[in-house]
Amino acid sequence: MECIDIKYSNKTDYTNRQIQTALLTLIEEKSFDQISINDIIDSVHCARSTFYRYYDDKYDLLQTIETKLLKKIDDHRQQQNPLTDNNHQFIQSSLESGLQYFKANFAEFHALLGPNGDHQFENKLEDGFNQRYAQLITANSVELELVRLAITAMSIRMLKYWLFNPEKISMADITESMTKIMSEGPLQYLHDHLQYASGNTMPLGPYNNTHNCSKVHKAEENADNKGNSHS
Repeated sequence: MECIDIKYSNKTDYTNRQIQTALLTLIEEKSFDQISINDIIDSVHCARSTFYRYYDDKYDLLQTIETKLLKKIDDHRQQQNPLTDNNHQFIQSSLESGLQYFKANFAEFHALLGPNGDHQFENKLEDGFNQRYAQLITANSVELELVRLAITAMSIRMLKYWLFNPEKISMADITESMTKIMSEGPLQYLHDHLQYASGNTMPLGPYNNTHNCSKVHKAEENADNKGNSHS
């Protein structure tokens, strides 16, 4: 009897995951408002009664997916020390840990934060960041309030950039860039890169690697060789 219960539980879990995956796949193709229950059950190849065994409607389905993701983020956040230390290694390890969760649920976040996704989900994600920093920044100060808003907005935007441009930047590189920008501040980071562009300093972040440095040295050698040949 117990074996039958386990098999039934596994089957229902599988069907439930298939229904959730179907909605996320459809969101990548068209807006949530345009998606019908028929679209979902056609993708899963199940009966309408099967869908209603799990969910009241498509809104209940969407909320279930979002609630699960947000709860896992909140649970993970509570286990991590807040980014109040300006130490490079501390910030980087904290960001790596958080981004690993987003990577593990890449398809879900890509769909929900995309152009066809639920804009309220992004607001909920921002609220979670805001609440986390509100626990730390309790002083009644406009400047500290702006700092909290800036950190939240910056984190969300950089996260979305990585989600929708994975071919341009790897998780390791976005972690390094976010660490630099958050620890030094955007203007200082920009200033350092402008200094590098003018030839005064070494490159920063994911650009500071042997491959790129060798390209710089190679270009310098070619320029020297051309100069010598003309002389």
